[in-house]
Amino acid sequence: MVIQPLQSLRHASGRSEKGSIRLSSTRQMIDAIGVGRSIALSAYTLHAGSDIVSALEHAAQNGAEVHVRLGKAVSDSHGDIDQKNAAVIDELTRHRVIVTQTDSLEHLKAAVVDGKAYFDDRNWTANGSETVIVDSRRADVKAVKAALRDGDASFHSRDLALGKVGATRLEQDLISSTKRSTLEVQTETVTTASAVEDELLLAARRHERVRLIVSDDGRKDPGERAALRQLARNGVEIRIGDGYSGTGNEKFCVAGERAWLGSANASWAGKGHGSLDWGLRTNSRAIADALHHQFRDHWNDSVRYVA
Repeated sequence: MVIQPLQSLRHASGRSEKGSIRLSSTRQMIDAIGVGRSIALSAYTLHAGSDIVSALEHAAQNGAEVHVRLGKAVSDSHGDIDQKNAAVIDELTRHRVIVTQTDSLEHLKAAVVDGKAYFDDRNWTANGSETVIVDSRRADVKAVKAALRDGDASFHSRDLALGKVGATRLEQDLISSTKRSTLEVQTETVTTASAVEDELLLAARRHERVRLIVSDDGRKDPGERAALRQLARNGVEIRIGDGYSGTGNEKFCVAGERAWLGSANASWAGKGHGSLDWGLRTNSRAIADALHHQFRDHWNDSVRYVA
């Protein structure tokens, strides 16, 4: 079963002369894959037997050209993620899916299906809450195709980036330009020495109201524990969400009528362009309102942070 996002998310959109962006769902993308002829997808991890994997396999067996890109887990002390990816690669290959496996971190949760790009802030999950964007803007679709094909994380436009450095910079810019608005930020993990954490501290010090939800998955990391203590000392309101259900590991930021969303966590971005990742900034009031309601529900379902 694929749980769709809130009803209010489905119709929120932002338009431009050369296409549009709107909030969608994994279910809608699976439907597009079902009739697609040219499909490319990347993720940090996929699960054998999941709805999204089954859809890719059926498409390939029905004659579509299907490419999947997977990398190596960067933080996987028990080997679980690499083991799951190895199993899904074997399954996909047996069903005629062309798989590219790299030795680098592949954190870009994106796909292109017949001329439309899809972005997910999780991993095309079959459980819990997630945010999926569909983007028909031609320049964005072309850039995602290139990133999926070549592993190129350098694309960075005014409002879309496909590398972690650029993605977090777009979120950083949104936070730094926010005045007299409540900042609502959700991320799976936040660490010291990250651009986003620095901007959240500055926002709190200039007396903006900052509310932050993080996942319970990352609290064993010393860098995250230090970041949360520092943010709380400076007045940031923090709650801990459940990583399994998605209430703790979605990734977006709402500032009034503007928003950022992506797959990039608020952790150190690395050097150069960073790993493949995505971040999108939008002035769409409809998208910002939908994410605000999503944040409110996650906030109510999370527990108060205690240092």
